[in-house]
Amino acid sequence: MKKDDVLEAFKEIMGYDFSDNIEILRRIIDKTEEFYGLISDKLPVIEQSIDETIVETEILVNYFVEDNQALEDSQDFRLSNILEDLQGQIGEVYNSLLDRSDIIDILSDFIMDSDDEESKFSQILTLTKELNDSLTDLKDLSINAIIFSIKAENNGAGFGVISNEINRLSNDIKAKYSLIEGNVLILQEWYEEFVDNLRALAAIEDEIGDKSKDRTKEIFTDVLESLEKISNILRDFIEHIKIGVEPIYDIIVLLQYQDIIRQNLENLIEILVTLEVEVNTLDLEEYQESKFIDMVIFIDNVVGLSRGLMENILSQLEESIFNISDKLMKINENLISLKEEDDKIRELLSEDRKGLDRADSLDRIYQELISFIPEFTSKMNSLEDKYDSLIRDKDSFYDNMEGIEQGLEEIDKVAKRFKKLELMAKIEFSHIMGTKHSFVNGIEEAINQFINSSKDNKELYQQLKDKLQSDYSTFLEFALKNKNNINSSKEIVNSSKEGLLTGRRLVKEAMESLHFSIDSLGVELAALTTEMEKFYLLEEQGQQVLSFLSKLKSKTSNIKEYYLENSKDINFEESNERLQELIDKFTSYLERKTAQEEIGDLEIDTGSEGGELTLF
Repeated sequence: MKKDDVLEAFKEIMGYDFSDNIEILRRIIDKTEEFYGLISDKLPVIEQSIDETIVETEILVNYFVEDNQALEDSQDFRLSNILEDLQGQIGEVYNSLLDRSDIIDILSDFIMDSDDEESKFSQILTLTKELNDSLTDLKDLSINAIIFSIKAENNGAGFGVISNEINRLSNDIKAKYSLIEGNVLILQEWYEEFVDNLRALAAIEDEIGDKSKDRTKEIFTDVLESLEKISNILRDFIEHIKIGVEPIYDIIVLLQYQDIIRQNLENLIEILVTLEVEVNTLDLEEYQESKFIDMVIFIDNVVGLSRGLMENILSQLEESIFNISDKLMKINENLISLKEEDDKIRELLSEDRKGLDRADSLDRIYQELISFIPEFTSKMNSLEDKYDSLIRDKDSFYDNMEGIEQGLEEIDKVAKRFKKLELMAKIEFSHIMGTKHSFVNGIEEAINQFINSSKDNKELYQQLKDKLQSDYSTFLEFALKNKNNINSSKEIVNSSKEGLLTGRRLVKEAMESLHFSIDSLGVELAALTTEMEKFYLLEEQGQQVLSFLSKLKSKTSNIKEYYLENSKDINFEESNERLQELIDKFTSYLERKTAQEEIGDLEIDTGSEGGELTLF
């Protein structure tokens, strides 16, 4: 290289447009500020969308199973709680079903256990037979006595009166006995209907106990297992959301590069402005070699430093902005998977499943429960009707039992009058016959047998009545309690149905909120991704500045090389002092480290690498 070549190189350097490259750097600052500002504005929105998505999913989980988070609704519509209450109420109904051994214990005196054993109720139905037989014998004797008195003519007049009275009382008792027979007949009909209702009740309870109870257990086991599966799917979804958006927290860290990049760009601009001023001071017409040597050494060192700083800035941009872009793309990829998972969950929880039939679908769970409740309620209605029939007919039992008792009381009163007639019959018959006759003995035996039978029947009936009424009263209390339990359970079961439907609605709303949250997250990320495409131009613009600095460095290095080879007295002190003034403005480790690498003649305190993020 000759001197003329050096002067020509100086002319080329003086023709370089520093202003365009300085403007590029200022635009890069504006764009990075714009981008970082956009990220800073969007991050809270995205974080909120993430939090809302997680909260909405947790709410969905809470609608299925017990969890630590309380629902906002004043009422608790968790499916697991509703099912637990429903299962408990149905279990109470099953537990209250009449145990066959309980029926036998309570109604053992009503119902015969075998053909050989007679129940107390059956004894009542046959109680008056002996009394009726005695009355028939007595009536036959009274008729014979009347015939005998007629044959005895005047001597038998007194005995005739007594015989007529016996006959009259017998007819009176017969009439009372007919009333008792009427009560017994009605009681017999009541008993047959009572037993039929008991058998029907037992048949319904057997069906419920044998089939419905097992079916109920199967349904609730199946439903609760399905709910647990859905809950686990939703819990997994929450974890996938957290994992899928983890890169966003890396972005928060990367945003810290913003101030350093801006600071480095501003320092580089200041250096280029200084270079521009330095170059503009060159005057080839007043060429002084020493001055030009000092200037070219300064410019060469500054251009080399500027190139190194620009490379660092591009590296920082790549590490920050372009790394942020990669993180956003990763989140977008994860979001695609989340949306696919969300679609599957929507399908799982959706009412319109397009004919699909998954065993763990919410629709199938609801369909199974909603169809089960009317079936269960129908069986409970049948039970309640039978209990109603058993309870409703109690008056017939009590009224006719009371009618029999009153009839026996009346007969007993008449029987006592027979005792007088027995004595009078003896006296009158002795006037006629003079001695006691077997005929009189027959009358005495018939009267005594009737009186004793009446007394025994009354006493036995009272015992039977007390026991039967006590047992029947116990049964009625038991039946009424069961009926009330069934009615209460029906109301709660129907209320549970409403709760299930309300829960279904809330699940749908929560599902829509979840879907909306995921869509919102996608929209926000898509907006950022679109904006990111604009910032890839920054690298091209940065490379343009770097290319400019490289060309400038090539020129200044050639000139510097020429002077180093052809000039003996070269003083670096002035150049180094001016360089030191520029470097003293550097605040980051990376800038000082670059200066140290580019300018070996200066002792530069780089500090520690940890100070890279130490700002003004």
